[in-house]
Amino acid sequence: MGFSDDFSGYDSVISALKGDFKDYKINYWYNGNGQLDQAHDGHVVAYDYMIEQCPDILTNGYGTSGNATFVDLPQGMHGYMAWLVDVYNCMLVFFQG
Repeated sequence: MGFSDDFSGYDSVISALKGDFKDYKINYWYNGNGQLDQAHDGHVVAYDYMIEQCPDILTNGYGTSGNATFVDLPQGMHGYMAWLVDVYNCMLVFFQG
């Protein structure tokens, strides 16, 4: 989506979450991005917007304090190494005892 102020794409997701999918609980929404990734800033905007618009569905915080998180990988780029860090972080959440 980029750096636009057009949130229509996000708004359609929000409508679905509050409409057709309102009975589906979101257990965890993980977002990871390398700080040098070309999509980083757009992902930060999207994450912040979704958290702001859906406080009854998404709560910012890692682990037990919330069901959504955004992880910034310092100096990370759009590539395999950043992906590995994100997979590792997801596994810590998904397979916690």
